[in-house]
Amino acid sequence: MSYTNFPEQLKEQKQWVLWKKEMVKDKWTKIPYSNTAQHASSTNPKTWNDFETIKNYVEKFSDQFNGIGYVFNEGVVGIDLDHCFQEDGFTLKQWAKEIIDLFPSYIEISPSGTGLHIFLLCKVDFKGAKHYIENQKEGDAIERYVTGRYFTVTGNVYGEYKELKTYEPEYFLKWHKSLIKEEPKILPQTLSDTLLPGDNKILEVAFKSKNGVRVKDLYNGEWKKYYRSQSEADLSLVGSLMFFCGNNTATVDRIFKNSGLMREKWNRPDIKEGIFSKTYCAEPMKWDIEEKQNPPAEHKIISLNEILKKTPNPNPFLLQGMIVEKAINALTSDSGKGKSLLMLKMVEAISTGEKFLGEFDTKQSKTLVIDLEMSEDDIIDRTQTIVGKEIDGLNFHYAQTFNIFNDDDFKWIKDIIRTEGYKLVVLDTYSMMAPSKSENDNAEANVVNKKLLEITNECDCTILFLHHHRKLQKGEIMSQSSSRGATDIIGKTASHLLITTKDITIIDDGEGLKGIKIVLEQMKRRKRTGFDRFAVNVWNNPFENKTYFEFAGFDEKAESALEKTINAILSKMKFGEEYIMSEITELIGKSSNIYSAFKILIEEQKRVNFRLPEEGEIRNGDKLKHNTKIYYLCSSSSSK
Repeated sequence: MSYTNFPEQLKEQKQWVLWKKEMVKDKWTKIPYSNTAQHASSTNPKTWNDFETIKNYVEKFSDQFNGIGYVFNEGVVGIDLDHCFQEDGFTLKQWAKEIIDLFPSYIEISPSGTGLHIFLLCKVDFKGAKHYIENQKEGDAIERYVTGRYFTVTGNVYGEYKELKTYEPEYFLKWHKSLIKEEPKILPQTLSDTLLPGDNKILEVAFKSKNGVRVKDLYNGEWKKYYRSQSEADLSLVGSLMFFCGNNTATVDRIFKNSGLMREKWNRPDIKEGIFSKTYCAEPMKWDIEEKQNPPAEHKIISLNEILKKTPNPNPFLLQGMIVEKAINALTSDSGKGKSLLMLKMVEAISTGEKFLGEFDTKQSKTLVIDLEMSEDDIIDRTQTIVGKEIDGLNFHYAQTFNIFNDDDFKWIKDIIRTEGYKLVVLDTYSMMAPSKSENDNAEANVVNKKLLEITNECDCTILFLHHHRKLQKGEIMSQSSSRGATDIIGKTASHLLITTKDITIIDDGEGLKGIKIVLEQMKRRKRTGFDRFAVNVWNNPFENKTYFEFAGFDEKAESALEKTINAILSKMKFGEEYIMSEITELIGKSSNIYSAFKILIEEQKRVNFRLPEEGEIRNGDKLKHNTKIYYLCSSSSSK
């Protein structure tokens, strides 16, 4: 490998990783690494490194790693010409020549020696386009990468193609679109799941069919004795499954994912739908199964009087007032404000069954902490400063590439929870466990929540996830909606503990110990937890390299976020003045509960009366809009 040949423009970018071949599902796979101990992700820039660091790693640990890789992240496009040489091993096939004539940029020979990698500069936007381009003729392949992928690089320049060149997006897209075939049509599913037996029965019948030996071999990943490429094997297996599954693509998809042919490529909708289109069976197998009918729904009506007589079930807590058992819970704060430290103290108490901070009861539970942000060394160092004793029921998993939407990862976490009997699973942090989903989209947040609920329901366990706050607007009051991303991230939790940034203060015992006082606020279930807020002193002892936690009392006088908004409104409005809602919002700063505050002021007549000039005095806060005119009439609670 010649490091001197890489274009300087690529070397300057912090987009480099190590890679080595590892056996995954009985197949050799090129796995990226951030350093010698941590996996890298092609979609997470935090796991990438600079060129010099990666080069030094691979030189020092050449016996452990196969080479280095470059991750694409906008502005640079990679074209992979797979199997582009003729049988003599050096003469290019015609289709490859044509592409190189179009893009004579920096080109190097791939690690296998059977393909070429082309690098070019192009600010191209591929929203809505396919991620790959394939030419199925003779099993040859053309792929292009823009983001979310990486090339294994060699520095072995092909011919005289040493210069990294720039191309206009229109030029690249014209070529790209010329290779895209007509979008495959999504075909209807002929048979519903109710007319099919279980997957094992389908496979049993398929393996005993006329071509059953081949179907079984393909299902087990043994394709090389039948086909020249795995793509041909994919078509064959899916074709057989489409027959036995009555063209039910959902069933075929599920069975294929459990086969030895499964690879990441299958998860791309364009590839999957294209194969389904090609393998649609005109006369699929018909199974002799009566269609199942769902049992009628049970309808139950209960009167108000019956409801009022019932005693609500007490909340089953793993940690009194804070972590609800067999549910999803959240702990949030600004970055670097101590939530990970506090979490470690919580799981220490839960794992031993001791009182948290000597004040709050716990239910002893075996605990697994899955840390997705820190390195193993950082976790060890931080844990040793917090947890001062050996605990049998507390375990940590360093998984910087864990993804709840990866089938293997999702199966692993459910299996390990059941096998080891974990009753509490901590995920640090929310956004890192689902990197493929947008945390700003409520629909995608709900998909994540469904995954978490599936874990709690199927594995009989509790989940606590940590999450960051967004940057608040000037004057905005911290509330449940202060958490970063979509509202449904927190909205579907059973308990939400929030570390209030405004209330963090520096403390000093006068004898060398210093620390901070943090305030925790329970944003949900307040009436049934027994507290709103309490304070914790976090002491740092540099002499012992230890961090100590001390309960600092309940904050009974502290205002809730809603009360703060109400008082902010009253402090800004002047007697007898006319305002509109948008003006008041500007005066007190953005607040997610300003309409709730006005509803209380109007409907419950707390200290101030309001009226609409068009409608007279009002009692219904739901009529309020951003342009509603509001009058400050008096400062007493009596009506005028």
